[in-house]
Amino acid sequence: MQALSSFKSLLFKRDFGQIKGVSFELLLASLDNNKEVAIVLPSELIEDVATIYNNNIGKKVLCFFSSARGKGVEKEFVNFFDNIHLASKQSLERDGLKNKVLFIEDGFLNLKTFKPSTFSQKIKVDGSCSFDFLLEKLDAFSFVQEGAHRPGTFIIKGGVIDVCLFGSLDMFRISFLDEKTKIYKVDKRFGTIVSRVDFFYLSSCLRTSQTLSINDILSKKGIPCFLFNNNSLFYKKGGNKIIKLETQVVDFQSFIENYRDNKFLKLKGSFERGFIYQKKLCVPEWFLNPSYKKTDVEKLKTKEKLVPFVVGGMYVHEDFGYCQFIGIETRDQQDYLCLKFLDGVVKLDVVYIAKLFFFSNECSRKLSSLSKQGVWKKTIRAGEKKALVFVEGLLSAYKQRESVINKRRIVIDSLVEDFVGAFKHKDTQDQNRCWRDIVEDFKSNKPINRLICGDVGFGKTELAIRASFVAAINSLPVVVLAPTTILSDQLFGCFSSRLGPFGVNTGVVSSISQNNKKTILSFLNKKIDVLIGTSAVLFQDEVLNFCSLFVVDEEHRFGVKDKEKIFKIN
Repeated sequence: MQALSSFKSLLFKRDFGQIKGVSFELLLASLDNNKEVAIVLPSELIEDVATIYNNNIGKKVLCFFSSARGKGVEKEFVNFFDNIHLASKQSLERDGLKNKVLFIEDGFLNLKTFKPSTFSQKIKVDGSCSFDFLLEKLDAFSFVQEGAHRPGTFIIKGGVIDVCLFGSLDMFRISFLDEKTKIYKVDKRFGTIVSRVDFFYLSSCLRTSQTLSINDILSKKGIPCFLFNNNSLFYKKGGNKIIKLETQVVDFQSFIENYRDNKFLKLKGSFERGFIYQKKLCVPEWFLNPSYKKTDVEKLKTKEKLVPFVVGGMYVHEDFGYCQFIGIETRDQQDYLCLKFLDGVVKLDVVYIAKLFFFSNECSRKLSSLSKQGVWKKTIRAGEKKALVFVEGLLSAYKQRESVINKRRIVIDSLVEDFVGAFKHKDTQDQNRCWRDIVEDFKSNKPINRLICGDVGFGKTELAIRASFVAAINSLPVVVLAPTTILSDQLFGCFSSRLGPFGVNTGVVSSISQNNKKTILSFLNKKIDVLIGTSAVLFQDEVLNFCSLFVVDEEHRFGVKDKEKIFKIN
């Protein structure tokens, strides 16, 4: 590729201090596995690189993290990055840097963690290997028996031994259950057999006492080290020369809409996006998947009535993330759900339909990548963290609320009887029963929640007014929350006309009321007993913390977060 060749020449000539306008994909596509080079990356990119090159870790690519991934992350996700770091470290200590590309997280370059090792022995494990011989060599070669599947470990499962090699993510399963030893290559993530192999090599590891950093090793070998950040490539030893490039990133959607009929060059590798450099369009191979042809999608749409799925709608696959449903394909009398991800189409057997969850009728956000399960796991982790923080705060608030002991309030009083008697209408049977329950709530020494349900005109507002009156004569500040400005003004009229003659002051805060700040200040200074307002009141923490009775009208029109915020503050 001529375009990439010119950038490679520019890169390895090393007569620059900075190259601006370098896309991440252009940089990765230009790296030559036959030339040693090191790239320092920020945290968010080092994880992408680890996912893209995970099949080549320890062989052609090394990837180092400045700190363990981790706190609060599920074990599988932590192990993925930790194993990549460990395999890269062992490979560097064992084989050096010959013909390898290094990706280093910013902050790790100068950490002295490497002890150069010599691998003095290497044996071939094949069908003639015995159980005892393999165990003897594993012990002699410093392998550790554990079940975490880290590089340099093994685990015994009856007549089967799983071995994770030093300096590699490869895992082999050696079965001694038959007359002849059988060897399989295993997918470490799922524990499933990938293929049967005839042999593999087992190497020993002897460490020296010398401790070095990657920077020490790079300097000793004369290997260039670049820093990539914000679409710029820096080289400290290259002087002050600044080069500006024009690189345009091309995502899948843009490719389909604008460049599908253009001439383009294929990029090998699990790249998420393509790019245009020197007027040459370069796109990853998965962009060209024939399953994306519009004619195919139209054929699939004709079968949409077979399942209660929305063609073009967005769904969440529990293992891979956001995807778009594009129809059903029937093959050999079996239906398959066709799900479009960012880097390919998956045809899911309807047996596994439980793994899908509806998200939206439209494709309203970026699709997930099949090749980047780590990114989806990180998204899940972030959601779990937020949920955990929310639940912890909620539990703390409820626990604190349960520990509160209130003074018993005055509810049996001639003034209360006169106020209830001033109501112009006769209470219904249900209204009367509900009022008696509210009276019992005020007698309790514990905080109480009560939901009043009833049709329009059945007297719910009158009950809220009575409760507010009882609170007011017990010197308890009251806040009444309404969903709209019009309703808050209507409630202000009802509350003030009923409460005013009995000396209870009412105020309102809305977008059309005047002197809102003065009204709020009067409420906090106990000059106003009942404050009525819209959702703007929820942003007044002082008001929420000050009130003792909180009345929510049309409560179903407020979200869970709004209600829980009240509990959290008060």
